[in-house]
Amino acid sequence: MPCSPLTDVHDFGGTVSVDFVYGKCGGRWIFRKTEKEDASFPTAEQRYRNEAAALKLLAERTSIPVPKLIYCGPDDNGKWCLETEFLSPTMQAATAADICRMPHQHRPSQSNNAFCKHCDAIVRGNVAHFIQNTVLPQLHGLRASSTGIEGVVIPPPWVFRTRPAPEGGWTSKASQSQEYVFCHNDLHELNILVDIYTLKVCALIDWEYSGFFPAPIQHWHYDYNKWKKMFDNKEIIDRDAQLLS
Repeated sequence: MPCSPLTDVHDFGGTVSVDFVYGKCGGRWIFRKTEKEDASFPTAEQRYRNEAAALKLLAERTSIPVPKLIYCGPDDNGKWCLETEFLSPTMQAATAADICRMPHQHRPSQSNNAFCKHCDAIVRGNVAHFIQNTVLPQLHGLRASSTGIEGVVIPPPWVFRTRPAPEGGWTSKASQSQEYVFCHNDLHELNILVDIYTLKVCALIDWEYSGFFPAPIQHWHYDYNKWKKMFDNKEIIDRDAQLLS
């Protein structure tokens, strides 16, 4: 299946290496991310194949809400892209309280167009319940006797961005028992989508770095800035790197 021809395209932002857009194809909304420049490791192909495999696995074996996979492969320009359904009306949990989403309930205690502490508390509570009662138990229940997905190992970003790969690269580690659990490895407020009206969790996204790993590698922080602190935590980085070796 080729990359979908999108109409009514909207820029969803991007990074130095990735473009994010969404648009219509055949009456449905599609979200697409496409590489700009390929990194040495992990490459766009590795990340997108990894996420596609994860989305299939999660859809088949869990009830964790994730976007439906549509396409993974090269686009018309030979750049690797990943297409999933665009979930609307949703937003990242990180931005849900930037304005009041429930002014009929929270007025007149604050301005409708200002950061809403009430909405923030609701979102944080909904997300915490979702992660603790749905995501972590079901991911812990997914077991494998080798690390990575389908023989490909992409370590958590706080490891591969701060430690050189071992000689021969990051290879799959085997065990005689199914001791490895499924880990998201990018679990924070930017990758959790909530309904813009109810503030209930709709989906967990961005599974590029996921895979089967030793259970202690599973970390989550609601606040992105707290999650980023792991990149400076030598104790966590050394321990997780050792677990992968």
